[in-house]
Amino acid sequence: MKNFVPIVFFVFSFAHAATPANCKGLMLASMSRATYQSQAVFPDEPRTVNLEFFDAVKSPISFCGYVFKPDFSARTLTIESKSLSSFSNIFREGYINTGRIFLENRFYGFENRSTNIFFDPSKYQLGFDKGNSVMPPLTLAAKIDNGPLRPLFYKNSNYAILVPKNAKTLDIYAKGQSEIRVDWQKVTINFVSSSITFYRSSSFPSK
Repeated sequence: MKNFVPIVFFVFSFAHAATPANCKGLMLASMSRATYQSQAVFPDEPRTVNLEFFDAVKSPISFCGYVFKPDFSARTLTIESKSLSSFSNIFREGYINTGRIFLENRFYGFENRSTNIFFDPSKYQLGFDKGNSVMPPLTLAAKIDNGPLRPLFYKNSNYAILVPKNAKTLDIYAKGQSEIRVDWQKVTINFVSSSITFYRSSSFPSK
């Protein structure tokens, strides 16, 4: 018989501590949910714990070296860490930590699929992986320190962006064609504060 691992969706006040996490398995699913395995305490089996931001989790919570700050009214989620490189542990390439920060963005419309923008902290390079979609109906772009808008993915072409190592912020924008909806429309990487902020809604700059 296969082992049964219960999945727990937590709805609680953060005046109380969250279930102790096995930090090696912590992952963030888009900007809506953090998932991890609880620490095994004899004789209980570990559980899969899902923290649902914007539903149950509406206050800052800190664990595994990260601070998660959902803002329900603004529909943003900010994650803070001691170093930028540590984000590759929760924004993984599949289930593997490759050292790159993979920012998944699902899109919905005539097809429901996901794509990945990635940032490589070792090279300070931003890139795009269209994943399992032949031609994602998306336009992606970025701004460095609020400078000119630069294409990242446009008309089925990828453009790698090298970011200066003295840059303070990197803003990444996403928009779908016609009736396509995306999970997030903007992500800001703040190099000074070692934080990443997801925006559910944001205008797409013209330049």
